[in-house]
Parts: sequence; C-alpha cells; structure tokens
Amino acid sequence: MLGLLLLVLTTTMYPAWALDGAGIGNTIAAAIKDVILQIFEILKPIVNVLGIGMILVGLLLGLGLRQELLGFRLAIGGALALLTVHVIVPMLLQYI
Repeated sequence: MLGLLLLVLTTTMYPAWALDGAGIGNTIAAAIKDVILQIFEILKPIVNVLGIGMILVGLLLGLGLRQELLGFRLAIGGALALLTVHVIVPMLLQYI
C-alpha cells in the first residue's frame, strides 16, 4: 500500500513528458541501417572470392579448353558480380 502511495505521489509531482516519436524512429532507423551495412560487410569478401573464381574458371574454360560459350558467360557473370558489389550496391547504400 505504501509503495502504491509513493508511486502516485511521484508521478503527480513531475509533469508528464510526451514521447518523442522522431527520436524513437531515428533510433530504429539507425539500428536497421547498421544491420544492413554489417550484412553487406560480411557478404562482400564472399562475393569477391566467388566473382574472381568465376572469372578465372570462365577464362580457363573459354580460352584453354575451347568452351567459349560456357567460359565467357561464366567470366562475364563474375565481372558483373564484382561490378555489383563494388559499384552498384555502395551507390544504393548511400540512400539509406
């Protein structure tokens, strides 16, 4: 009973503060942005290795084993993966 009385007295002594919605929204947005950036930082080296490997295997197939169609398609895919990771995704991440 005494605890309830103290609670009522302390809440009536201070003015009620309205919740600042912008502060909460900014905090949540910053947390989501950090999560997206960390996921990208984890995946970037993996995609780099896969892209370089695709280019090397594609050139090996295309030039060395005379499988031009398969090899050059694989090399172009690796180059597009590296282009995406180093140019397109950082450009898109500027907007978050």
